Amino acid sequence: MISKKFDMLAVDQRSSFVKALKKVFPRVTKSLVKEVKEDIIRTLAPFAGAVLIDPVYSLGLADLVKESSKLLFCLEKSGVKKTKGGWLTELQPGFSVAKAKRLGAFAVKLNLHYSPLASKKVVNHQRNLVKKVGRACKEHKIPFLLEIITYPFNLSVEEFIFRKPFLILDSVREFSKKDYNVRILKLQFPCDLDFVKGFSKKGFLFTKADCAEFCQLISKEVRVPWVLLSAGVNIRIFKEQLKIAMRNGCSGFLAGRAVWQDALKFKDKNKRLRWLRTKGLANLKALNKLVGVKR
Repeated sequence: MISKKFDMLAVDQRSSFVKALKKVFPRVTKSLVKEVKEDIIRTLAPFAGAVLIDPVYSLGLADLVKESSKLLFCLEKSGVKKTKGGWLTELQPGFSVAKAKRLGAFAVKLNLHYSPLASKKVVNHQRNLVKKVGRACKEHKIPFLLEIITYPFNLSVEEFIFRKPFLILDSVREFSKKDYNVRILKLQFPCDLDFVKGFSKKGFLFTKADCAEFCQLISKEVRVPWVLLSAGVNIRIFKEQLKIAMRNGCSGFLAGRAVWQDALKFKDKNKRLRWLRTKGLANLKALNKLVGVKR
C-alpha cells in the first residue's frame, strides 16, 4: 500500500444489501445476493484499484475480484451489538486475517463503531479489538485498513450533528497510534452537508469552508493515509464530499452504495447489468477522476 491515491470499491455490505433487495424481490436467497454482487464486481472491478468483499456471501467471488483488481476482505460481523454502554463490534465467526491472506487478500478491513463518549468498558473493548486485529495483521504481514464509524451515543440528533466532527477527530487521534498497527483509515465525511429533515430549513448545516477545515484537521492528526466512505449517500452528495476532502489531505475513497446502489432496484438482470455498465460505471469513473486516477 505505497500509493497515496486510493480508488476502492466496497461490495461487502450484507444486511443493508439484503434489505435493499427485499424491496424488489419477494424472496431474497443467499444465491440471489451472490448473483447481484457478482454482477457489480464483474462490471466495475476492472475500474477500481481494489474491491472489498465479505466472507458470508462472497467467498466464491474472491478469484473473480483478483482477475482484474486487488482483493480486500472485511473481518467484522454485520451490524453491531448495542448495549447500554455503547455499541460493540464483533468479528465474523469462522473467518480470520489468516484465512483472508490464504484467499489472496492484499489487505483486510475492520468496521469499528466507536464513540469516545461510550462507557469505559465499551471503549476498552473496541480498542482491544483493534489491537487484536492489528497484531494478527502484523503476524501475517498484511496491511490493516480500519473503518471508523462514530455514532450518537447519548446525544440528540442536533447535538450529534455538531459534535460529529470532533468525535471523528478524537477517534483519529486514538487509532493513529502505532500500537494499533493501522495502515490506512477509512472515515466518514466530518460534516453534514445535506439537509436534516425537521431540523434545518436554511440549507447546509456546515459551510464548505467549515468542512474543508475539519478535513485539514484530520489530515494533520493522522500518521497514515485516510480515505472517505460513502455511508450510502447519493452520488451527487458523495462527489461534493470527495472534492472537499481531496483538496484537504484525503487520499481517495472506499465507496460502495453511492456508486452502485440504484442497480439493486432492478429485478430484471439485463436491466441491472445495463445500468451498471452505464450509470454505475460513470459514477465510479467520476470518483476516479476526482482522485486523479485513470483506469
